[in-house]
Amino acid sequence: MLGLYLTDLTFVEELPSRVDGLINFAKRRKTAQILMELKEFQKYPFPLQPIPVIQYYLKNLPAYETSVLWDLSLAREPRAASVSITAASTTATAEPATTATTDSSGVDNEACTATASEVLDLTSTEEPAEDNLQ
Repeated sequence: MLGLYLTDLTFVEELPSRVDGLINFAKRRKTAQILMELKEFQKYPFPLQPIPVIQYYLKNLPAYETSVLWDLSLAREPRAASVSITAASTTATAEPATTATTDSSGVDNEACTATASEVLDLTSTEEPAEDNLQ
Protein backbone atom coordinates (compact mmCIF):
# COMPACT_ATOMS: atom_id res chain seq x y z
CA MET A 1 0.00 0.00 0.00
CA LEU A 2 2.77 2.41 0.93
CA GLY A 3 4.46 1.70 -2.38
CA LEU A 4 1.43 2.99 -4.28
CA TYR A 5 1.51 6.27 -2.40
CA LEU A 6 5.25 6.63 -2.90
CA THR A 7 4.79 5.99 -6.62
CA ASP A 8 2.07 8.64 -6.75
CA LEU A 9 4.32 11.10 -4.93
CA THR A 10 7.14 10.35 -7.35
CA PHE A 11 4.94 11.08 -10.36
CA VAL A 12 3.58 14.26 -8.77
CA GLU A 13 7.14 15.39 -8.05
CA GLU A 14 7.90 15.08 -11.78
CA LEU A 15 5.30 17.75 -12.53
CA PRO A 16 6.70 21.25 -13.03
CA SER A 17 6.90 23.37 -9.87
CA ARG A 18 6.05 26.48 -11.85
CA VAL A 19 3.67 27.00 -14.76
CA ASP A 20 4.03 30.21 -16.76
CA GLY A 21 6.21 31.58 -13.95
CA LEU A 22 3.54 30.92 -11.30
CA ILE A 23 3.55 28.33 -8.53
CA ASN A 24 1.88 25.11 -9.65
CA PHE A 25 -0.81 24.87 -6.97
CA ALA A 26 -2.36 21.80 -8.60
CA LYS A 27 0.89 19.95 -7.91
CA ARG A 28 0.93 21.18 -4.30
CA ARG A 29 -2.73 20.21 -3.76
CA LYS A 30 -2.13 16.70 -5.14
CA THR A 31 0.93 16.26 -2.89
CA ALA A 32 -1.09 17.43 0.14
CA GLN A 33 -3.95 15.07 -0.76
CA ILE A 34 -1.61 12.05 -0.93
CA LEU A 35 0.04 12.97 2.38
CA MET A 36 -3.35 13.43 4.09
CA GLU A 37 -4.41 9.96 2.92
CA LEU A 38 -1.22 8.52 4.37
CA LYS A 39 -1.86 10.28 7.68
CA GLU A 40 -5.33 8.69 7.81
CA PHE A 41 -3.72 5.24 7.82
CA GLN A 42 -1.52 6.26 10.74
CA LYS A 43 -4.50 7.20 12.96
CA TYR A 44 -5.49 3.64 13.78
CA PRO A 45 -3.23 0.75 14.76
CA PHE A 46 -3.47 -2.43 12.74
CA PRO A 47 -3.99 -5.44 15.04
CA LEU A 48 -1.66 -7.71 13.09
CA GLN A 49 -0.74 -10.92 14.85
CA PRO A 50 2.21 -13.14 13.96
CA ILE A 51 1.31 -16.53 12.48
CA PRO A 52 4.09 -18.90 13.59
CA VAL A 53 3.57 -21.49 10.83
CA ILE A 54 3.88 -18.83 8.13
CA GLN A 55 6.90 -17.29 9.86
CA TYR A 56 8.55 -20.69 10.04
CA TYR A 57 7.79 -21.38 6.37
CA LEU A 58 9.21 -18.04 5.22
CA LYS A 59 12.34 -18.40 7.36
CA ASN A 60 13.01 -21.85 5.91
CA LEU A 61 12.44 -21.26 2.21
CA PRO A 62 15.21 -22.81 0.16
CA ALA A 63 17.75 -20.50 -1.45
CA TYR A 64 17.99 -20.85 -5.22
CA GLU A 65 20.80 -19.78 -7.50
CA THR A 66 20.05 -16.78 -9.71
CA SER A 67 20.37 -18.94 -12.82
CA VAL A 68 17.71 -21.36 -11.53
CA LEU A 69 15.35 -18.48 -10.73
CA TRP A 70 15.98 -17.02 -14.19
CA ASP A 71 15.17 -20.35 -15.85
CA LEU A 72 11.99 -20.68 -13.76
CA SER A 73 10.99 -17.16 -14.75
CA LEU A 74 11.52 -17.93 -18.42
CA ALA A 75 9.54 -21.16 -18.08
CA ARG A 76 6.59 -19.20 -16.64
CA GLU A 77 6.83 -16.18 -18.95
CA PRO A 78 8.94 -16.93 -22.02
CA ARG A 79 10.54 -14.03 -23.84
CA ALA A 80 9.68 -13.38 -27.48
CA ALA A 81 13.01 -14.85 -28.60
CA SER A 82 13.54 -18.59 -28.36
CA VAL A 83 15.18 -19.53 -25.07
CA SER A 84 16.43 -22.99 -24.16
CA ILE A 85 15.69 -24.15 -20.65
CA THR A 86 17.13 -27.32 -19.26
CA ALA A 87 14.81 -29.54 -17.27
CA ALA A 88 17.46 -30.04 -14.61
CA SER A 89 17.68 -26.36 -13.79
CA THR A 90 13.90 -25.99 -13.39
CA THR A 91 13.61 -28.80 -10.88
CA ALA A 92 13.63 -27.33 -7.39
CA THR A 93 13.98 -29.63 -4.42
CA ALA A 94 13.99 -28.88 -0.75
CA GLU A 95 14.38 -31.14 2.23
CA PRO A 96 11.98 -30.80 5.13
CA ALA A 97 13.48 -28.61 7.83
CA THR A 98 12.70 -30.32 11.12
CA THR A 99 15.97 -30.15 13.03
CA ALA A 100 14.56 -29.04 16.39
CA THR A 101 11.26 -29.64 18.11
CA THR A 102 10.66 -25.92 18.66
CA ASP A 103 12.40 -22.77 17.53
CA SER A 104 12.85 -19.41 19.27
CA SER A 105 9.32 -18.29 18.37
CA GLY A 106 7.81 -21.42 19.95
CA VAL A 107 6.84 -23.03 16.64
CA ASP A 108 6.52 -26.80 16.81
CA ASN A 109 8.79 -27.87 13.96
CA GLU A 110 7.37 -31.39 13.95
CA ALA A 111 4.01 -29.90 12.93
CA CYS A 112 5.70 -28.13 9.98
CA THR A 113 6.85 -31.13 7.99
CA ALA A 114 5.85 -29.96 4.52
CA THR A 115 8.79 -29.03 2.34
CA ALA A 116 8.87 -25.74 0.49
CA SER A 117 8.44 -27.56 -2.81
CA GLU A 118 5.32 -29.29 -1.44
CA VAL A 119 3.80 -26.06 -0.21
CA LEU A 120 4.74 -23.99 -3.23
CA ASP A 121 5.75 -26.07 -6.22
CA LEU A 122 7.82 -23.68 -8.32
CA THR A 123 7.57 -25.83 -11.42
CA SER A 124 3.76 -25.98 -11.66
CA THR A 125 1.09 -23.41 -12.38
CA GLU A 126 -1.36 -24.84 -9.85
CA GLU A 127 -2.11 -23.10 -6.56
CA PRO A 128 -0.54 -24.82 -3.52
CA ALA A 129 -2.81 -27.17 -1.64
CA GLU A 130 -3.95 -25.70 1.67
CA ASP A 131 -3.66 -29.00 3.52
CA ASN A 132 0.13 -28.96 3.03
CA LEU A 133 0.38 -25.92 5.32
CA GLN A 134 -0.84 -27.82 8.37
